[in-house]
Amino acid sequence: MSPTSEVKLSDFSSGLAHKFCQAIFKAGGTPAEANAIAENGSLMMALIQAHRLGVDVVSVPSRGICQSVNSKPGEYTVTVDYGNTIEQMVMAGRYDWHNDDINSGNFQVNGTGVVTTTLELVHLGRKASARQALTHMEANDLRPGEIEELLAFGATYPEMQRQFPIICLGSSWVSRYGDRHAPCLGRDGSYRKLFLFWYDYDWDEHSRFLAVRK
Repeated sequence: MSPTSEVKLSDFSSGLAHKFCQAIFKAGGTPAEANAIAENGSLMMALIQAHRLGVDVVSVPSRGICQSVNSKPGEYTVTVDYGNTIEQMVMAGRYDWHNDDINSGNFQVNGTGVVTTTLELVHLGRKASARQALTHMEANDLRPGEIEELLAFGATYPEMQRQFPIICLGSSWVSRYGDRHAPCLGRDGSYRKLFLFWYDYDWDEHSRFLAVRK
């Protein structure tokens, strides 16, 4: 169907409107937000123009925390507002569950202002320890992603963690028992979760490690 083809209201109501709502719900939106988006003429025009220009992904700010335009395969651009707390960053991700130890008491925000960063996901394709992953990053002029970047990624690309675990080795927390933990994005069935896992764990071959080019 061409952009100028006439669409009957009945066809839209029974088909396209349903797909539109389902896409918003899948991305974590609510019925109220679906209605608000549909009534926002400027936003709808921006989405149409992005589609016509062939932009891969366009995301609007999530509660003022982050936004993205992903233009190259394998690269994920996020904007981190370092004026927000860890709790606010976690809330922006709308996870089905998160570890309560991921908080401002255990993880400090290290940065100022609003910073746009391009992230990469390192896939070794085999079981690997944190040390092996870090060695690989260093050899490829990468640094490990930090928790603010992980949380921005989770909020900006909510469906990615359903595909594979995403590990953040640039930030860690040591429990009262002396165990070091790394934050990571993952899933339990269809539920999106924000975990803490043993830092020195041997991560499986499906895992990706969040990284930033130096």
